[in-house]
Formats: sequence, structure tokens, C-alpha cells
Amino acid sequence: MLRRGPGADDVGRAWVERNLPEQPKVVPPGVFVCAADGRLLGHLPYRAPPADWLRLLEAISGVAQGTPFRDARPGLARLEDQLRRGVEVADALADWLSSHPTDHEGALWAWLLLGAARYRAGDVDGARALWRRVAAADHPLRHRAEYHLRDQRTWPTRMHADLGDVPSERDPAPARSGRPLEFAWVPPGTFTMGGTPAWLDRELPVRQVTLSRGLWMSTTTVTRSHWADFEPGRFAEPSDLPATGISFRDAEAFCGFLTERDGVLHRLPTEAEWERAARGGVEGAQYPWGDAPIGPERCNYGLPAPVVVASHPPNPYGLYDMVGNVQEWTSDPFAERAYDGPAAVVDPQGPSAPDAGLPLRAVRGGLCGGDVCEVMCRVSFRLGVMEEYAGHSMGLRVVREGA
Repeated sequence: MLRRGPGADDVGRAWVERNLPEQPKVVPPGVFVCAADGRLLGHLPYRAPPADWLRLLEAISGVAQGTPFRDARPGLARLEDQLRRGVEVADALADWLSSHPTDHEGALWAWLLLGAARYRAGDVDGARALWRRVAAADHPLRHRAEYHLRDQRTWPTRMHADLGDVPSERDPAPARSGRPLEFAWVPPGTFTMGGTPAWLDRELPVRQVTLSRGLWMSTTTVTRSHWADFEPGRFAEPSDLPATGISFRDAEAFCGFLTERDGVLHRLPTEAEWERAARGGVEGAQYPWGDAPIGPERCNYGLPAPVVVASHPPNPYGLYDMVGNVQEWTSDPFAERAYDGPAAVVDPQGPSAPDAGLPLRAVRGGLCGGDVCEVMCRVSFRLGVMEEYAGHSMGLRVVREGA
């Protein structure tokens, strides 16, 4: 898989589909290492540090991995560290290449880093040309180059540390107004929850849900400016772009910060609360605005990156971007058949445990990234996501208890 690109490991994919039949419906599944005969040899979370990978490889192969590629070229290692601290290293990388004409492996690493330096400087075409040279080589660095070429600032991944949180030619200009975190009232009542119509089984069966109490929900997703009050320096610049790269635990910690700061409980919404809010009192519709066709004037699903919050009209409750732009965490564990049971329920809290014993939470709202995201930008669409996942598409919206 490391040499052939994502999805090319047929043995590993077969193991996942055979042993974790629900895994294709959740992201990310972690990484499973399998033998050629299909036996599972090891598993690591998708964000495990490199040292854990080396230990796993040594345990599987029985062979020490030898001098790490990085340690064999300390000059390039230093330049990589400087690049990730924001230092301009393009000239130094060019000097390294000219002084090591026979180190072909090292050249791959230098080209990879030089591409990142050019990308940061705005020379996107030049960066991609260098990454394509690395991607064409039969070397593990090929995977990293392919990652840069494919993902950069697009969903559903977090930008690689090489590239950093820097603008690209595809980013909208961020608004820097620092709009306050405002809340809109979602009244109590009964609504039809689930596919209207359903595109996926996990949106069924539809049921009548009653929320006995109303709630105050943030009118937008949490922005980078809002997040800066909690964690200064997380983003390169506070702005009205959504805060992204947020794991479930990050989201809970932010709610705890708001609770302590303001003296009022803040929390993530349940799935039922989220869908009630997204529908805006419009019964049985596909979208927050009703059943009028989806389009770029109503939500952001086709652009490769999120736009500033409230760039599109609100729903009848005064809530913006309930579909599109970024995905939003809810507090409910995720189960594929969470709606099985009574046809009418009051104040549902979601399943008591997620599917397959995995740390999954329900995510709502769809996302942006291309026309394929259109099918996700519906009020009934739901997805199970690993709690640790902090991809570039992950954000949050909060509920405040009391006025």
C-alpha cells in the first residue's frame, strides 16, 4: 500500500471487509498489516508515530530496520525541521542537491521538501512537478509525494506537516472580522427524523422524534477566531474560516473551555437535536432550505476547501451552513441501525454503544471538496467517524444550556 497508493492493498482490504464488515462505512479504520495469506499481523491507529511503525515492522519481520533514512542524511533532516518551523529553505535545498550529485535516494527527499517550499511560496505548478518526479520512483517516499499531489488542502485529510497551514491558490481570502459566537433558538416539538427520502440504509427507518425542550445552538460552526480564545496558535491566523482538524476530544475540550469561561454549560448536540435544528421547522425536506435543488448558491459542497462561515443564507431558525463546508461532531455514539426501535421517541440520546466496539461518533452536515459531496449535504445524512480523527473536514457546532 505504501508503494502503490491508497486502496491498492488488495489483501489488506479483503481482511478489513471480511472481519470488519461495517468498516467501509466509517472513517478512518486505522491501519491493518496483513500477511500474503490474509492473516492479520498487526494494527495501529492511523496517527501512530513513526517509531511505533518501526517497532511493528521489526516484530513482524524479525529484522532490525537499520539506520533510519532520516538519520543517514542529517543535513536534509535539519532542513526538513526548519521547513516545518516556517524557515525559507529553497536555496539550501538547491545547494544540497548540487553538492550530492550521486545520492539518488537523498535527491528524492530533497525534491519532496523543495516542492513543499515552492508550494508555500505560491509556486504550485513547480511544487507538483517535483512531487511527480518523486511519485514516479520505486521508493517509499513515493507515498508521501502522492499524498501531497492528491490531498494538499482538500477533504478528508489534514494537511501534511510539510505543507503547513498556509494559503494556496485554491483558498478563499479569509475574513478577519472575528464574528462573535452567537446562538439561535431551536424550539421544542415533534419532527420526522431520518431519510426524506433516504439515500442510505443508515438513515432508516424514519421515526417521529419529540424534543421536549428547546435549545440554543450556535448559528455557525466554531471559527478559527473562536478557537484562538481556547488554543492560541493552533491556526496560523484567526479568521472567520471554520476551525478544522478537530477531533472529538478536541471538540469536547472546547465545550469545556466555554463552560468554564462563561459559567454556562456548553456541549455538543445529540443527533436528534442536530437534525431538528438543521431542518429549521421544515417537515420532511431533504435540505435546510426545503426541497429546492442543491446548488453552490445555497451551500459549499463543490469547492476544495471551506469558505468563511455564514457565506450562504441561513435556514428558518437562523442557522448557517447546516450542510456543506465542514462536518460537525455530535455527542452520540454511531451505530448503523441506531433508528431501529419504537416509531416514536422522546429526547433520544443515541445508542448506548457504537458498532463493533469501535470508538465511533456520529457526524452530520456533509462537507465540501467536490461534486461528489453533493450526496452528503442533506439533513438526514449521517456518518460514523473515529473519535481520534482530526481531518481537514472536521469541525463543530455547540449547544448552550440556558439563555
